[in-house]
Amino acid sequence: MRHSRLLHRLLGKGRWNYWRHDQKPAILQLPLDILLLITDNLTLHDKFLLSHTCKALRQVLLRDWEIELPQLSFEHQIVFWVGLAYTLPNRWVCLKCCKLHPIDTSDVPAAFTLVKHRTVPCSLERSQPPEEPGSRQLATQPATWIETL
Repeated sequence: MRHSRLLHRLLGKGRWNYWRHDQKPAILQLPLDILLLITDNLTLHDKFLLSHTCKALRQVLLRDWEIELPQLSFEHQIVFWVGLAYTLPNRWVCLKCCKLHPIDTSDVPAAFTLVKHRTVPCSLERSQPPEEPGSRQLATQPATWIETL
């Protein structure tokens, strides 16, 4: 929370917008070398978010996200989307299709009796592993299973 307030203050968003219209935000008044040193220490999802705050920072970061993201390995893509989902509380990361999906607000214990069939947002089937014969019995009758050993 503290970092987002600082970022808003540096970018001039919200109620801290006290400067004149011809004056640039404080972060854009930094020399380009220093600004690049700062952005080099950011994670990829933080660079993505920063590049979407204003045109000037988009030009500083010079990223074509539509080309760069598919070139990442699956693990790095997941790390990127998880970091992005952390800042978007109404989204979750799907490990099957490697995308963000809106949260299902009906997915709460009280709604299970109301919703009969749930669909996976990415339209991929969720397959359950085959159940071993007697596994349910083992879970409900552990004493009987131990006696047979």
